[in-house]
Amino acid sequence: MAAERHPAAKLPPSEEQLRLKALTTSIADRIDRRATLKGQRAEVRDPLIARFDEAEIAQLSEAIDALKAERARLIKANPQTDRVAAILCSMPGIGEASAHRIIAEMPEIGTLDKKQAAALLGTAPRANQSGKRDKRLRTKGGRRRLRAALHMPVIVASNANPDLKAFKQRLKAKGKENAVILTAILRKLIILANALVAQNRMWTPKMPLT
Repeated sequence: MAAERHPAAKLPPSEEQLRLKALTTSIADRIDRRATLKGQRAEVRDPLIARFDEAEIAQLSEAIDALKAERARLIKANPQTDRVAAILCSMPGIGEASAHRIIAEMPEIGTLDKKQAAALLGTAPRANQSGKRDKRLRTKGGRRRLRAALHMPVIVASNANPDLKAFKQRLKAKGKENAVILTAILRKLIILANALVAQNRMWTPKMPLT
């Protein structure tokens, strides 16, 4: 929130933050494992292996749902994180799961300036060896797993948010590659999210992207 904005202060994570991060990591690990098992279904010929794989997929799905429910409960129980979740969910493209993941993996949201927010996610423009800005706008470092998890929300936001849609069209008109466009939109999205949380306000279509 705006009154609590102290970018320079680096406090140790609270027990709640540590638990939210642990829950989110566990959810992501299980989602990855489930995707792997589902992806290799066509290659499994042995019926016993197939049966165990299907049982594991079912167990993973049950665990994912339970872990997500516990994460949601923790966020809802804290008035501050509950408010942050509501603000994030007001943004086109950001659903409950994405909002909860941002809160868990980027608890600094709302306490940063725009350069810090972009850098923390790994979307800040970086210079190449010649000192010029890399035209491909490559990403490096940052919260890589969170950045990857926001891929689909960025695609949705680039069509549902009028400002981001116009921004995307301008980049396309300049001949930018799709990957570059999505990275630039993600940068705009996380900067906007950080600003909204800092100002304790919901998204509105006229919110400037500065």
